[in-house]
Amino acid sequence: MGFLTLKGDARRPRLREKSAFIQEAGSNLGTATYITVPRGQTVKLGIAKEGTIVQIGQTVYTFQTEQHQIEVALGENEQIMFNPLL
Repeated sequence: MGFLTLKGDARRPRLREKSAFIQEAGSNLGTATYITVPRGQTVKLGIAKEGTIVQIGQTVYTFQTEQHQIEVALGENEQIMFNPLL
C-alpha cells in the first residue's frame, strides 16, 4: 500500500491505501465507494458523494450528504473529524 492521488472519479467499490487524495468519490447513482486507510493516516476528498464510506483504522464513517473539499482524520477517542482543505 502507498499514497493514492486520484484526479478523476473513484467509483471502484473498494480503495485501500496508506493515505489518499481523491478528487471525486462515489456516484450520483448511489453506488458506494469504500476507502480504507490505516490508523494515523488521512483521506482528502475534493467531492465525497452521499454513500461514500471512509474507514480509518477501525473507525468507519458513511457520508449522508455530499461534502466538498475536506480532509477526514481521526481525532481524540478515535472519532472521525473533518477539516477543510485549503
